Amino acid sequence: MGRCCIEKWKSTQFVYGFKCPTCHTKLNSNDYHPIYDVPYEIFNPVPDFPLRNCLNEEEVAKHYLLDENNHKPIFFKNFEHNFEGSIKFYDVYNEYILIVGIRSSSDNDNQYIELIETNNGIKCFSIKLRSCNCSSLSFNKYQNDCIEFCIGFEDGWLQRSICSQNLSKFNIISEYYSEFGKIHSICYLSEEKFAFSVGKGGVFVCNINNISMTRNWARLHDSKRNIISNLQRFSDTKILGIMNGKIYVFEKDKVSYVLYNVVDTTIINYTVYLPSRILIIFYNKEDVYGNKLNVSQFYELCKIEKLFNDNNENQTKINSNIVAVKRSPSYICRFPTSFKPTLFITKELENYIIYLFIPNIKNKLLKAIRIDNEANCLAEELVENLNDFITILCIGKPQLFIKNILRMQIVVIFKKKLTVLNFYYPINE
Repeated sequence: MGRCCIEKWKSTQFVYGFKCPTCHTKLNSNDYHPIYDVPYEIFNPVPDFPLRNCLNEEEVAKHYLLDENNHKPIFFKNFEHNFEGSIKFYDVYNEYILIVGIRSSSDNDNQYIELIETNNGIKCFSIKLRSCNCSSLSFNKYQNDCIEFCIGFEDGWLQRSICSQNLSKFNIISEYYSEFGKIHSICYLSEEKFAFSVGKGGVFVCNINNISMTRNWARLHDSKRNIISNLQRFSDTKILGIMNGKIYVFEKDKVSYVLYNVVDTTIINYTVYLPSRILIIFYNKEDVYGNKLNVSQFYELCKIEKLFNDNNENQTKINSNIVAVKRSPSYICRFPTSFKPTLFITKELENYIIYLFIPNIKNKLLKAIRIDNEANCLAEELVENLNDFITILCIGKPQLFIKNILRMQIVVIFKKKLTVLNFYYPINE
């Protein structure tokens, strides 16, 4: 339809919109373009608020290919998934997210577990759990033949499960009861071995083929024993965990010791990247100004090295002088105690490049940070409902999207929903 015809047709219709002459669909002013004018979206396909719109990869590619002189890092929303009730626990592995939620805070019978594909948002299953409160959850990230996970409960029960081949359900393969009480944290050490922390000061390791045969790797003085959280594998014979606001090493047949501690700080969470022995730590630091107590939040990047003690025994120790990155005023952020950092790492020549995604709840911003010799903020995006934020998870590995454009997929988890985002970063700059 030409210019004169479309303007004449519009003039005969209602002021607030008119119907298409072909399909009779009601059109608003943003739903059509006269053919004499080129649509604005062809030259600027990026919406004003990228995280409010779901774009497919063809639209994103068009954005970069049509505007080669304005390549900037940017977030785009892939999809959003809402949950009944609130999210309690979560884990991610490859393209799957495992969620434990509760539909009502006053009724444990409404506790359920849900498996979701991150590529398309398809819900594989949503199944009711036993009535006791779930207290921990972990994928077996060493298992490639099937999807395996372990769930811990407050009453000391632990269940190991494997998903069916079509992922429509899961089967409980084995169960274990610990008389020491609540299961605080679970982590797999290999395809056939996992560890769990229980009660106060217990870190037990067992084989998946006989989980009733456990061995306690925590060797601590009774005065120091406390809840141990966030277990992470460091080696075949070493496990890291947080106790009393410090990071401890729990080693097979050795006395447990402190790996990282700074006076007047409390560790919120951490992530260890084994290939490069890199540790990212998030912590609170307390300072007293007059009669006022001020709490600041920091993150620090550390490199773990091997040293030898006086007995010539190989002992792991931390050296934060190699690379120590603290947040400068321009990177001030506020993150909840539930925030567990995950990251992407790439290698350029002999250097490791770290990509980290951090929320600023106070300013409602999501920040993408690149760390090599120093920390640089690549991009920041306004995020709605960031007050309900729980954590950010990195999925898979960075992929080359189109020439010189790197794509990274992350999951932003809120109390009642999750949002899968793609972060695009030009690497030729």
